[in-house]
Amino acid sequence: MRKKTALFVGTLAAALVYGCGSGSSNGGGGFLGNFNNTTTISARTLTVTEPGAVTINGETVDALEVEGFDATGTRVFGPVVVPFANSMSIPDPGEATQTLELDYLRNENFALARATVLRSKAGFALDNPTEVALEKPTTGFSIVPNGDGFNVVLTTSGDSTGGNTRARVSGKVETKNITFRGACYSPAPINFRNIDAPAIGDLFWDSTANTKNWKALWGSGFLEYDPSTKGRGDVDNMRAMGFNFIRTYCMISRQLFTINGGNYIPGPIPSPPDAFQHFTHTAFLDECWNNGENPVYVMVGIPLPATVLYKYGNASASERAYWDHIVTEVVKDVKDHPAVMGFTLFNEIDENTSAWPGVDQVNISGGVADANSDYYYGTLQNYAKIIHDLTGRDANNRKLVGWAAHESRPFAHYGSTVPAGNPYFTQLADIDFYGVNVYQGTNFNDTLSRTQEGALGKLTGSNRKPIIMTEVGWAASGHDSNDLIYEDAETRRLAADAITRMIPQLTVDPLVIGIAYFEYSDEWWKQPPYLATEWNGIGPVGGAPIDSAMPNRYHDQEAFGLFSTRLGAGRTSPSQDPYQNNRPVTPVDPYIERSELTRALIDAYKTHLR
Repeated sequence: MRKKTALFVGTLAAALVYGCGSGSSNGGGGFLGNFNNTTTISARTLTVTEPGAVTINGETVDALEVEGFDATGTRVFGPVVVPFANSMSIPDPGEATQTLELDYLRNENFALARATVLRSKAGFALDNPTEVALEKPTTGFSIVPNGDGFNVVLTTSGDSTGGNTRARVSGKVETKNITFRGACYSPAPINFRNIDAPAIGDLFWDSTANTKNWKALWGSGFLEYDPSTKGRGDVDNMRAMGFNFIRTYCMISRQLFTINGGNYIPGPIPSPPDAFQHFTHTAFLDECWNNGENPVYVMVGIPLPATVLYKYGNASASERAYWDHIVTEVVKDVKDHPAVMGFTLFNEIDENTSAWPGVDQVNISGGVADANSDYYYGTLQNYAKIIHDLTGRDANNRKLVGWAAHESRPFAHYGSTVPAGNPYFTQLADIDFYGVNVYQGTNFNDTLSRTQEGALGKLTGSNRKPIIMTEVGWAASGHDSNDLIYEDAETRRLAADAITRMIPQLTVDPLVIGIAYFEYSDEWWKQPPYLATEWNGIGPVGGAPIDSAMPNRYHDQEAFGLFSTRLGAGRTSPSQDPYQNNRPVTPVDPYIERSELTRALIDAYKTHLR
């Protein structure tokens, strides 16, 4: 992963120290603790000077990344990233370095221009080096049948950034197979919901003039609104864990509320759809891209509601216009970013006869075509077609489109028994993958079996599509005699054992092109009562439900995280709002690693994922 320097003030001392990554450790010896390691480098430094600010095609450079390559083109120095200034100091790259590449970065993570400096007898001439605009990289993801399953082919084009060699030619096109390994990521500090501040459903948006974003959670480096504090570095941590994939649930572009007298009023749909602030997500995507060095690809969530997908949903004209606008605007915003791998159109809006054609979840036999299911699948296909029409369909820029549904046994049964040409599947030409949210304790036959009735693995022909496990995980909690949630080494061990036993069943199946572990971090706000201040075991009347698929028997949403959380130092009480004065309160809530789970998942991904 890329090494990033700290920001030094004054004269350099006897040694220059910089760290690997930018996260912070709060778990005491866990994986995050690796981020506090430092490396001491010779005090000899080079200075890069620039007479003023640099802008490339209207975009401002805020950092400089320096890499050194030897005579064979092998990287022997860096990458080192320093904040952009008129005078920037970097460590001596060593005698082996014959070429320095200076990448001029947006958001510290995306190269806009490059200066190449060759070593001369006098060394490197770094006084106002000549930067040349780069052709921005693009990525495309294609589905290719492969025996009993599928491969995803990643095509990267444009000027290459990142990598261990200088075998990088302008306009070069590179292709390779990729499988997605990562986690669901929807961070929420204690006493905070993602529909708050502002109500757009995510915490990944760029800062606006008056509203600061949540880079404090996912970002690396110092915060522009709090120069004394670094971001928690969630994305860098996922990268260090070997993840190459994040599933987000929502990355929409406009607030889903109205404003009256300066107050947010949730519920009413904005009319016109673009009535309020346009929120973009460039800085988050740049963080994931990491200037092409071990990028973490993002599945962009577009959470279409039931009112729009169900024929009887009674969506108003303004609501339909809003979501039509959102789908188009979000795709236009992010389609050219190389960190984006695709989109999901909904999450678990599927539990009725619209989604399961004429069949219920219990009795999977039969199936009757009707207007409700025609409308449901037709609407999904229409939106998927809009996305592909906007992104393009060729290998260089195609993004994947799918959904995130419960285990789809009635849907799969119907698809494996109806005559060829049935409208439910011919309507889905622009759906690239089936996303499945699955929680099982023994096997995944209900989804992957090639012979079992109601399994997606039994589908054939054009009905057969690759599968991304859009949620899969095991809670690390138990309940005491008072039905209150607790966690200890034994409950974590049992959850880790489930990971070790179950994940390899997915990684070896050629139908599965990706896995999003549920989830990266706990989210306490989901637990009743909302805005919970502590774990509790409140469930339906008569106690919390037993779930035999969970290793500790309970399906506590607050305990699926690879990392748990606690109140940050920026607040004295969990009842305090974590977003005050139009910015997150810092330091933000820290994460504590469940090292048993992270080790098990890292090993399963590393050992088994093709």
